[in-house]
Amino acid sequence: MKLVAGGPGIQGLVVVPFLRVFDGKLLTNGLGGFFAILKEKLGEETALNRTLKFIKRFEKTLKVMDRCGICDEKIPRWRVKMIAYKYCVMWAGKLYLNLWEEMEDLLEGLHGDTEIEVEVLDLEEGSVKLLEGDVRKKARGCVAFLGLFPPLDGRYITTTYYSQIPITLAQKGDVVLLNLSDPSKCDVKVADEVLTQVSEIRSHYLVKRIIAERSLKVVKSPTFSWKYLKNLEEHFKEYEKIFTSHLEDEKAPI
Repeated sequence: MKLVAGGPGIQGLVVVPFLRVFDGKLLTNGLGGFFAILKEKLGEETALNRTLKFIKRFEKTLKVMDRCGICDEKIPRWRVKMIAYKYCVMWAGKLYLNLWEEMEDLLEGLHGDTEIEVEVLDLEEGSVKLLEGDVRKKARGCVAFLGLFPPLDGRYITTTYYSQIPITLAQKGDVVLLNLSDPSKCDVKVADEVLTQVSEIRSHYLVKRIIAERSLKVVKSPTFSWKYLKNLEEHFKEYEKIFTSHLEDEKAPI
């Protein structure tokens, strides 16, 4: 049995309080996986600080990619559209806006290997697989967000784009953090938003099908939001209580 915990965009931070309650081998992706790998090597405090630095450094792009990130902003709807269009134009000319070297300082002190498993999508083979390599490569693989960085090694991107959580390679009996986006949070008014929402709904269907087929143990995750970053620890403690109730009470709804 292993823990299966990751998630799309800022929702991935829910992995932080989840790992404070649950312990075991980990299959991961996204920001939560990035945190988990840093935590294993550098401790929770340093890991969380660096994860938040990553978010702050690439905040504008991450919010647009997260879709609900800019929807959470207290700005007019027309302004949200203008921001989204601006990025669409940039991505039309180039598939990524940043280089991997721009985050290398956040990997300082990482050496050797890790038993944490990182799920990625291999663009060359069109298949989901476990990323092979040392701890630095796995940390990069967790945040290989297409649009932010070029594909890792020219071929790998995080599976947050495919299934949102790293569930494709999960096995019967694994404990899965059901940490999905909420498509209803964003107002859908233009064609690109419709396509994005369709992709999110498809991911939700895929996850539910895999859970049903493999008899996975599921722990439902609360929804996280960009605005929660202002009172981060307060929300983490609240989530810890929710996860603890699942762990202590076998009859808790899962």
